Amino acid sequence: MRMMILRLLKEAAILLAFMAFTFLMTKYVFVNAYIPSESMEPCLSAGDFVIGNRSVREIDYGDIIIFQYDKANCFIKRVIGLPGDIIGINQGKVYRNGSEIKEEYIKEAMKSEEGKMFFVPEGKYFVMGDNRNHSFDSRYWDDPYVKKEKIVAKAFIRIWPIRKIKIL
Repeated sequence: MRMMILRLLKEAAILLAFMAFTFLMTKYVFVNAYIPSESMEPCLSAGDFVIGNRSVREIDYGDIIIFQYDKANCFIKRVIGLPGDIIGINQGKVYRNGSEIKEEYIKEAMKSEEGKMFFVPEGKYFVMGDNRNHSFDSRYWDDPYVKKEKIVAKAFIRIWPIRKIKIL
């Protein structure tokens, strides 16, 4: 009887340790995110799940970030502009600091948007969805920039659906 109690206590301790480890990892290291729309197609589709790394603080062009859009919503978009950049959109093309950005990851050519210009302030980022014609992103927000402190994580792997597991 005593051996059975000790074994149960050991198993309970292992389970509690695993639960604590999982909690700490999801609270401080990783975040999982669900993709609710087609705004990031073809890279990410509606219904996909991704994991992001909370500890990454170096953000670069092309990174896919998960950020707090408002109190109720996190968004996932691709970084197009860094602090200090000038982003221009003209004739369906995106320009960074006067040079057209080559974007192999976009779904289709963007419908023409004429003469939009964005000056990315310090500590902020300009983001867009890969499916430009179906993405609510920096182009349309009242404040078109994502503050650095609003970035929750940098997405690094799609984990669902299993047949489409991919490092991002």
